[in-house]
Amino acid sequence: MTPTNRPTIQEATRTFLEIFSNSRIADSIDTALSCIEVDALTALLRAAGASHAADKWLADHAHGDDEGDLHYEEGGGGMSAFLVDAEHIHVMIHAALTYGGGANGNLSVVTDDEPTPYNGVQIGWGCNMRVLRRGTESAFGQMLLDANAASVNARYNEDEAYVYTYQRPEHFDWEPVEILGAINGYEYQACEAPGWITSEARAFCDRLRRLAESRLPNASDAPWTISPGDMPLHKRLAAEKRAHRA
Repeated sequence: MTPTNRPTIQEATRTFLEIFSNSRIADSIDTALSCIEVDALTALLRAAGASHAADKWLADHAHGDDEGDLHYEEGGGGMSAFLVDAEHIHVMIHAALTYGGGANGNLSVVTDDEPTPYNGVQIGWGCNMRVLRRGTESAFGQMLLDANAASVNARYNEDEAYVYTYQRPEHFDWEPVEILGAINGYEYQACEAPGWITSEARAFCDRLRRLAESRLPNASDAPWTISPGDMPLHKRLAAEKRAHRA
């Protein structure tokens, strides 16, 4: 490869994530790696923001470890996949409705589905979009449930899908950090099926995560760029407080 066509670190990282976030790759070679090798791989995945993929690699590798090996866990059975409760999906949908997003104030994802009166799909510029709004909650929830069920089916050959109907969650005042935890937990259970990387469900999770992150305390004060002389927010606030007292 010549210097003129050498990939950038961002391009190489993106390709690496696309390949090594695939559960089928992990299933095929995770137990063949040494403990040191899998630690190096999972450290890189975590550094690149793919913690759920790193967890899967480590859990599946531990399943093949023997007693005395670094990652051996007595009674451990590797990563399990299960169908999250409908309440879990209710909470995610409610958060997405509350947070909004997109040019029209509604969270939306690209879809291959054609529009029907109930699936929330609209014809956009060059692609169809599934738009979350009042009346389309169940369509979005069904999409999330189907992705989770496909993951369980890929892992255990068990089809646990059912017809989902959105209901207002039991509690609707979850903090953004708790919504982030719910997203991570859902992704961990839904990432096993082929096609997860480019799925509507993953796109929904990505958009909801960005919306939840924007609502974290002091999120609006977080810098977009950092230059020499810039200070972390807590130090800047402390300096301002000292100056005010002076």
